[in-house]
Amino acid sequence: MNSTYYNLQKNLYRIDLLIITPSRFKESSQELAELKNKLGYSTLIKEVETIENEFDGVDLAEKIRNCIKFYHGHRGVRWVILLGDEIFIPQRTAYVRLGYGENDFIPTDYYYADLDGDWNFDHDATFGELEDSLELRPDVLVGRIPVHTEFELLQYLEQLKVYKTEEKPWSDIERALFVASELQTKADASPYVDSVRKYFPPDFHQIKLYQDEGTITREAFVDSLNKGTSYHFAVLHGDYGGIYINVNPYIYFSTADINLLNEKGSSLWYVITCDAGGVDKDCFAEHLVFHPQVIGIITNTRNGFTSSVNLSIPFYQSLFDNPWFTIGEADSVAKERNASQSIYYNESRYNQMSTIILVDPSLVPPKGTMHKIKLENLSLQEDTLLELLVTNEYEEPFKNVKVTLYQPGNFIATTFTNLFGYASLRIKQPVTEKVFLSLQHPSGYTVLDSLLLDTLHIPLSVELSNIQNNFGDTLLVSNTAFKIIFKLKNNSLYPSGETKFSIKEEQSILSLDDTLFHIPELIEGAEYLIKISGKVKNCLEDTIVSLTIQLKRGDFIRSDTLGLRVFSPKLSITSVIYKFEGNNLIVYEQLQNSSRVPLHNFTLKVIPNLPFYISSRDSVHYNSLGAFTSIQDSFIFTLPTVPYTLYNIISYNNFKDTILIPLRDTTLNSPIALRGEPGSGSVKLSWNTFQNLLYNVYRSEDGVNFVKVNGEFVDDTYYEDRGLKPFTYYYYYVTMVDTSLHVETTPQETLKIRTNPANTPGWPRVTIGTGYSTPCVLELDVDVPGLELIIGTSFDSLLYAFYSNGDPVPGWPVNIHGDIWASPCAADFDNDGADEVFAVNLHGDHKAYLIDGDGSIMPGWPQDLGYGSFGTPACYDVDGDGKPEIVVKPNNSVLYVFRTDGSYLFAPDTLDTVYTNYSSPAIADINGDSIPEIVVAGGGLSPHLYVFEPDGDTLPPFPIPLPGRVMGSMAIGDVRIDYPGEEIVIPTQDSIYLYSSQGQIIWSRHASNTNIFFNPSLSDINDDGIVEVLVNTSNGIIVFDATGNTLPGFPVYCGGDFSTCATLDIDGDGTQEIIKGSMDGNLYAIDYTGNIVAGFPVTLYSYVKPSVFITDHDLDGLAEIVASGFANSLFSFDLPSIFSNTASMWPTLKHDKMRTSWIKVPTQLGMEEAGKLPKNIGAESDIILNGSILDLSRFPDIDDIKLYDLSGRLIYNLNISKGQFLDLSRFSAGIYFLHIKKNNNTKIIKVIKIK
Repeated sequence: MNSTYYNLQKNLYRIDLLIITPSRFKESSQELAELKNKLGYSTLIKEVETIENEFDGVDLAEKIRNCIKFYHGHRGVRWVILLGDEIFIPQRTAYVRLGYGENDFIPTDYYYADLDGDWNFDHDATFGELEDSLELRPDVLVGRIPVHTEFELLQYLEQLKVYKTEEKPWSDIERALFVASELQTKADASPYVDSVRKYFPPDFHQIKLYQDEGTITREAFVDSLNKGTSYHFAVLHGDYGGIYINVNPYIYFSTADINLLNEKGSSLWYVITCDAGGVDKDCFAEHLVFHPQVIGIITNTRNGFTSSVNLSIPFYQSLFDNPWFTIGEADSVAKERNASQSIYYNESRYNQMSTIILVDPSLVPPKGTMHKIKLENLSLQEDTLLELLVTNEYEEPFKNVKVTLYQPGNFIATTFTNLFGYASLRIKQPVTEKVFLSLQHPSGYTVLDSLLLDTLHIPLSVELSNIQNNFGDTLLVSNTAFKIIFKLKNNSLYPSGETKFSIKEEQSILSLDDTLFHIPELIEGAEYLIKISGKVKNCLEDTIVSLTIQLKRGDFIRSDTLGLRVFSPKLSITSVIYKFEGNNLIVYEQLQNSSRVPLHNFTLKVIPNLPFYISSRDSVHYNSLGAFTSIQDSFIFTLPTVPYTLYNIISYNNFKDTILIPLRDTTLNSPIALRGEPGSGSVKLSWNTFQNLLYNVYRSEDGVNFVKVNGEFVDDTYYEDRGLKPFTYYYYYVTMVDTSLHVETTPQETLKIRTNPANTPGWPRVTIGTGYSTPCVLELDVDVPGLELIIGTSFDSLLYAFYSNGDPVPGWPVNIHGDIWASPCAADFDNDGADEVFAVNLHGDHKAYLIDGDGSIMPGWPQDLGYGSFGTPACYDVDGDGKPEIVVKPNNSVLYVFRTDGSYLFAPDTLDTVYTNYSSPAIADINGDSIPEIVVAGGGLSPHLYVFEPDGDTLPPFPIPLPGRVMGSMAIGDVRIDYPGEEIVIPTQDSIYLYSSQGQIIWSRHASNTNIFFNPSLSDINDDGIVEVLVNTSNGIIVFDATGNTLPGFPVYCGGDFSTCATLDIDGDGTQEIIKGSMDGNLYAIDYTGNIVAGFPVTLYSYVKPSVFITDHDLDGLAEIVASGFANSLFSFDLPSIFSNTASMWPTLKHDKMRTSWIKVPTQLGMEEAGKLPKNIGAESDIILNGSILDLSRFPDIDDIKLYDLSGRLIYNLNISKGQFLDLSRFSAGIYFLHIKKNNNTKIIKVIKIK
């Protein structure tokens, strides 16, 4: 067998900096590499043409990225310079949907920094999408020098050579310029610039040019730069040709204006703007970077958003907190902190990709007042020890100065001065040319080329000649002796001199007999052998040992490292068979060597745990067993008739394995702790056992008649039973089996479990980017059977729409140009018999959209809100004109009430202080006057509760002060019959308040220990005729009765978050079960006693933050649960539960599709009533019709009756005088609605026709 070891050669040296450039710039790039070596960066150049031939990839960009990935993984590359414009080193175009057309396609260099995956997980033509599952964390630090010509490269090289040196001093190097121009409104950029400015050290002189403090002229801007700055930060408008330093009037600083700058200073620009860094075109930044006053610029290749300060702040914070942080490292910290948001939020993702670094990323910019660096004392001790003292211009010790030794084209070593300015370096590698010294400090002028040293080296090569263990194998094996032979050779023209050879192994795995050897002087070409013997200690796993070999000649030391693999024996019993012959037990065992090497001299022994036994053969000795081979033997025992266990003991090379392997216990115990996890058509069973034998699993549907469900014996304590009926009870027990003794235990436990509900046919559907937004069920298309399902994407900007069978609705998805956190609401806004959808975004264009069923935008829309919205809007016919109005309150606490055509019902009103607001508006008739009011909480730290009439006036005594910020949606209903009107449930940061319609606090209760978005709901879950208050908490559910007492069995801990407590009578017993999602990725159903309903939880595979929508979207008379979450899917589950307004008292977020938050709004009506207020709805129960004749005598003295199907189609218009019965024989089974009218008041009753 061949020896396995790492070849003993000089280690592949570490590379700090990789320069990628076309071959036309090869000569000048060598000068750049030489400069970086002098500054302590081991540098390698790779030409684009070479990369194209050496690396695989679908295009040149992927080949370059694979090259970077290789050198990062194998040589430790940290910094990368792309030395060339985009025409030479292409960018990757990534797609982030924000609704900006072609600017959603971003040319980005970040493709070369984040090396995870291939940026095209779905293998389509588009890179960087949400579907591509990017990690978005930088692995290497990438900067681009966008040179087009050799002249530009030499120009930038000169800028680098004099950067922070005394060749180019300037006064006030700690000057920083900050520019804030107008973006949308006056002074709106200033807060963003200020948020960055505060992280600059106090010794920096800060110059502010803010448009809100006066017009920024071109002269003032240029003059500020020409006085010399080291940093320039700005937030302003821009384009490919320049930046707008002032707006209204527009003052443009263009590419041509760069010539107005002098050569004073070397400034790093960071400009948040649009397009200025688009190097795929002729852009402003690639001209600026070659001006002598500028060392580089960080800016945007496409749109620049003010949220980019989330990158700028950690950039400057980390840059100044860490004295030696480079530009690339500071950018890496910023990108790392932004990565988690970038995975989910499109605007953060856009910023991450659009930001481009047009500067050498390994530069350390000034961190404060600059000082001279002086080399006061230098000595060379013992030929190889370099000692020095460094001071500043005041002859004070200069600490933390970087000292670098280098040769032309070769970085040797680096260290830093201590507190007293001293540093020492020992040269431990062959030195065949002159050696130079450089001195650097973040706040010091760099010193280069200051020292020459004589040539020193040891001319001996070391080669591993042979390895052999005591069994003759050429490898190292655990617990064996070995010999290693090294061959040394003099490769020079001169005698080597006497040399010491020492060897050391750090892990203490090898025991070496000798570690120090004296080598006589060797003449040219002479060889010398060193023999080392020792023993490998016991190793439980294969491992690599590292040998450090030192050659010492005088005081000059050279070190090399050798890695050797040590193999561990791996013996296992792979088969055991028992056989009884008379009184003898014969055990047949198969022993396998799972090691990669042959094993020698070992014994296998089988023993029972008895004080006395008889055996004619209880052990076998083996001389050798090859790698990955096995052998079978038998063992014979005469044992008493008492319980016993057999064990294996393996002894290898005089070393006993301390692990006993039990083979058999003659006392069998049935499995215990049988438990199950329901699935969709499956049950996962597991159990505990005292022995590990074989098992049978039995199932029953009635708890009496059981059948075995496993074919072969189960050999683990886990079994999944598949092919079961959905939402059905099954019974299970498990037995243990001993096949050799022909014994099966009797069951000790029986488990009753119900499977999960079935997926509705056609579901789930893929909806990339879903997260926070709750689905909505509505009637988009009256010509297609069933209702439609809508879902917004929180990590994209799309609204998806599907028919009841799961097919996409034509014209959808619709792009609303920003991520969607609020849930859409729906109603028939134009009285055409079908619903329209209203939706708002959070980050994006901050507009509100009203969308028709075909996906087109309705006339008069979109409308600008000025801010995005967390809160879900509501819609209802507020003014009684027959068309629903829309109420929306974005995060700036401005209340908008729109008519269907986009006009205002009354003027927008700012509620309290403009402050990020997380509450949602509600609509309800709280005072019982049959006119709905708008109920809304204001913003600010001292918010109020407002109630508005349709004319915009507030209802007395409102507004009233609230005890805290409202965090979520309200719930409105008749909670307390002893109070007039409707009560309002209001969530604050940790508590729930019940308010009367007169603004009184009836009671308040603590609900959660952490700030969470409460979305309370109302439902009579225990069927006592009084609704309870249901609250989602940070870790589950809490339920309060009408007096504020906690309902018995609650709180329930089932995982918390935003998901509201929807309710449905699942089992038909009159009580309502609570259905809500959880952060643990499950959908829970909890009964009124606080217990989990059988058949739940149901997994949705990732966080379930949205609420469910309980509905009957396929119109089969039975309920479905529509749910979504972070799993990029929309789910629908079938339940065998009758669906009605009473069977589901609170089916979704804010109660209904109109998101009114009012419990008295019917949740699924004929379309005639959609979006309108039913007056005096009676308490009539649903009618279950098991036949064709409907008896109307229960409704005396009525004017007329209308019957609608679920699509809203009028199918009966009956004058009651014609008879007291209604014949429905010609209509199929399904759900219908009776509209019974008397004196202009209407009752709406649901009729469920069974057959």
